Amino acid sequence: MSPSESVCSCAGRIPFTCILSDVPVDKIRYTMDGEIAGRSDSIFDDDSDQNNISDEDVEIEDACVEGRISTSVAIAIQRNAAEFFAFVKDICKTTETTIEKIVSGVDNLFKLYNDFMKARLLELSDGESVLKSDIESLFSILDQQSLFEGVQTYYRREKYKKANWNVLIPKKIVLEWKRIILHGRVREVPDKFGYYIDFLSQLEALLQCDDILECLDNQQKLSASHLDSILDGQCYQTHEISLKFPGALAFVFYVDDVNPGDTLTSYGISFRNYLWTLANIPPELRSSLRAINMFAIAKTDVAKMCNNKAFLRNFISAMNRLSSDEGVTFMIKNKPRVFHGFCLCGVGDYPALGNIGGFKESSSKANRPCRQCMILNAELCWKYDESEVLLRTKDMHETHLKALENASSQDLEEEEDSPATPSDEVPGNPSTAYGVNSRSPLLELDYFDVTVSLPQDIMHLFLEGILSTGCRLILHDAVKEKKLPITSVNNFLDNHDYGSFKSDKPSKIKSEHLNTGLKQSSSQILMLSFLVPFIVKGHCDKAKMNNFVLLLMVFGICLSRQVTLDHAVLLRKMIRHYLSEFNSLYPGKFVSKHHFLIHLPSQLLSFGPLPETWAMRFESYHAQLSRLHSILHSAKNITFSLMSRVCSKQALLLHLHRSNFLTSSVLEKKVLHENIALADVPFKDCILSSARIISEKSVCELSGLQWYGSYLEAGSVIKIQEDSFGAVTNIYCIGEEYVLIYRKLETVCFCLELNAFEVICPRISSFSSVNITKKYNVVPEMHFTYHGSEYIIQRQNSSPKYNLLED
Repeated sequence: MSPSESVCSCAGRIPFTCILSDVPVDKIRYTMDGEIAGRSDSIFDDDSDQNNISDEDVEIEDACVEGRISTSVAIAIQRNAAEFFAFVKDICKTTETTIEKIVSGVDNLFKLYNDFMKARLLELSDGESVLKSDIESLFSILDQQSLFEGVQTYYRREKYKKANWNVLIPKKIVLEWKRIILHGRVREVPDKFGYYIDFLSQLEALLQCDDILECLDNQQKLSASHLDSILDGQCYQTHEISLKFPGALAFVFYVDDVNPGDTLTSYGISFRNYLWTLANIPPELRSSLRAINMFAIAKTDVAKMCNNKAFLRNFISAMNRLSSDEGVTFMIKNKPRVFHGFCLCGVGDYPALGNIGGFKESSSKANRPCRQCMILNAELCWKYDESEVLLRTKDMHETHLKALENASSQDLEEEEDSPATPSDEVPGNPSTAYGVNSRSPLLELDYFDVTVSLPQDIMHLFLEGILSTGCRLILHDAVKEKKLPITSVNNFLDNHDYGSFKSDKPSKIKSEHLNTGLKQSSSQILMLSFLVPFIVKGHCDKAKMNNFVLLLMVFGICLSRQVTLDHAVLLRKMIRHYLSEFNSLYPGKFVSKHHFLIHLPSQLLSFGPLPETWAMRFESYHAQLSRLHSILHSAKNITFSLMSRVCSKQALLLHLHRSNFLTSSVLEKKVLHENIALADVPFKDCILSSARIISEKSVCELSGLQWYGSYLEAGSVIKIQEDSFGAVTNIYCIGEEYVLIYRKLETVCFCLELNAFEVICPRISSFSSVNITKKYNVVPEMHFTYHGSEYIIQRQNSSPKYNLLED
């Protein structure tokens, strides 16, 4: 075989098979280790540090069994590929996941390219031979082509996407212009501006997805007593549009401000996102971030300039068209179809919803801090039930706005000098008297009531408010009063085994944090709140500990995704109990967020399980935008860069996953062993007793399973039934069904002071199985070891041991 026809014989995956090499084999020099010395031209033109990589550090992937690669071309390809990936990862600051996707994608393209060359060579062949001139002619043409032909540049890629992927184009909204001198001429350019996407175009693109259409055409049966989704709430069931048009679309919007926080990249700005999701999508699929869409974005100060009106105008117009008798006709699968819908509610933190709803944005400075009732600041600490306050109504709110607008056109100087009275009589300033700032653009939405449809967010209410304060006060009592060393607290946090929850490990707590506030994220506060009873055991006043445990029980019901009407009654009773005790144990510590608790029972009835209206998933979407912001480093027009990236990503996902847009993102399995004969599986009987499909002759064993927002693996503890738990030992996939094999744990008792179940593993292990194929709310419970005993804490606890506290 001549040097120009040499082919390497490799075991496994061959890095490259080279023919027609222009470098003779005898000209290639090997080192003592068999590596090829010398270096081909780099893909980089500069003399940067990559030229310092020694030749000995470069080796061929999957070394040849019978010999080394005999051409310099293969070595050059591998070297340049390594340099390329190092540049993309380290210089361009991307992730290893991105690198893996590039490798996979280019490999697939390379295989297609090889198929093309093979077919072309066969076309040139004359019988069993190919002329050298034909080969040279072919490769001279190929040398002028790119593996990425047609999409090599940014502009070509954008042109291709617009032509083939239905990319929606952001539209600019200009509020103010400014004059600049450009090329010697005075020009007017936008100064205050933002962007929006046409809502109906966005909705029509989304409704082309098969799994979303299936959700709309096969909506789950609404239950009169069980509340499993936001559609089970009274607001949807009794809404005029849903009664007139059964199965009407319901939309939830979200508004919040994002500040990347890194002064080196954020350029001192924050931007306001306007997001939405379709409430008709079941909760298990709405756990996917793909279910969240952006319809507008602007810098925060720009959004506040126009009171959000300019950026909500298109959304409001779309909602009013959908809620009309005519509805909106979309072309779905090339067929016309009429849709009706309405805006069900808005979600966000207190300042954002206060701003967009026209209420006060700071509860600490407001005389009437609640957007749902007329309670005064002075009354917060002694009214513990919603029946004790005057609820706002749509007509009442309109009266307040008219008073505010009339007052704004009059001279209020004399009235402002008069002393304020704590009564409900109108003082000089209607804004102070009624707790309103302006007329909200949301009032232009048909069938929307800002006094009802802007519910409380339990994420900000608990994790960034009440629960954080509760943890701080309990730790303060243990450290300052009961002499628990702060080092013992931090040692517990450092040495605790968090298992699969290690990403939520709390940060170090300093002594000053016990006075000024805990410096923890929402997920860290969640973990810390469950650890606090273990940390302070024996170092805390019993009454205060019981009050904190009661708060955890309240929070457990609030986190539950499957509740009944009875839970609203129980929650109301528990909240009243907690607030009255808290106010007596911690005088002067009562804040407005404590008051907001009294509205949660009615909110549960109106909008279903409270996680249906919390901001946790929207905040995760924000985290993606913040990360994207740090990658873009765009100081010129960050809002356009972010929105155009969002549009491009959404178009790509819709293009790739038209049939399984949501379902493909909520289920991901990590395969441990494939195609195991069912007869060889030690838990064959357990599998057959649970699996509905028993015709499969082989199964697949998994090491991990991403399951509708939860991650399951061997060692995960799951709830089997009331007060009964099991430890997962194996996970099997049989066709399209998933079966968990678990070891039954024995529940010893419920430990009230720890808010945890003590469990033991029986000496004689008993294994069982559960088919989770149609059970979407399977979540791993927190499993702790404390002083040699095993404890389990339920985060979602719809059956709290409240009776123990009452006794």
